[in-house]
Amino acid sequence: MLEVIPLGIAAAITPALIALQVLVVSGPRWGKRAAAVFAANLLAFAIVAALLLFGLAQLPDVGTGVHSEWSTVIRLVGAVILALTALFFLLPHPEMLKKSQSVFTNVENKAHPWEFAVMAFYFSITDLSSFAIMAPALHDITVSRAALIWQGLFLLIFFVLALLATWAPPVLRVVLGSRAERVLNAIYSFVINRQFQILATMCAVFAIYLLVTGLRHR
Repeated sequence: MLEVIPLGIAAAITPALIALQVLVVSGPRWGKRAAAVFAANLLAFAIVAALLLFGLAQLPDVGTGVHSEWSTVIRLVGAVILALTALFFLLPHPEMLKKSQSVFTNVENKAHPWEFAVMAFYFSITDLSSFAIMAPALHDITVSRAALIWQGLFLLIFFVLALLATWAPPVLRVVLGSRAERVLNAIYSFVINRQFQILATMCAVFAIYLLVTGLRHR
């Protein structure tokens, strides 16, 4: 759990999803739209998780409780993907940033929940950095010798954390009511203007984390 929890939090750091959901819950009639964004995020992550779990279940270290060379390989591959992503987004991309910001500006004119769901699904299913983090987390769970019910609990905790970007803003809006608007607007402004830096920082930090833990498992 000590290794699954930080990976779950890292998987949730997807600036595009955070900005989309914060934008949704800051507007009128946000309930159905926010639910659509969360459902799309859940569906995309569930599809990838199912494919990963199917593949990980074929490895010889399943249920052994011992990190094999597969653990090192999975973590080092994840570290390389995150490091390359961090390097890419550390470079200035002004045109890409403007294009991304314009997408969210246009979102405000959309009305149907399914439109928000399509966007959320796209942001989720193309989120390679989250999947690079998800693979070692799920591998830790499949390697565990814990009973199936405990493995299911670990998987649930991971998903609760990984979906933080799309369930936390609606909860914040419900808890704070109209007072949440100022907080949400500040979050949106921060994320939309620094989305590349946020993603690059997360990728750099967890590339190092996966590298260190991967080598430790050797």
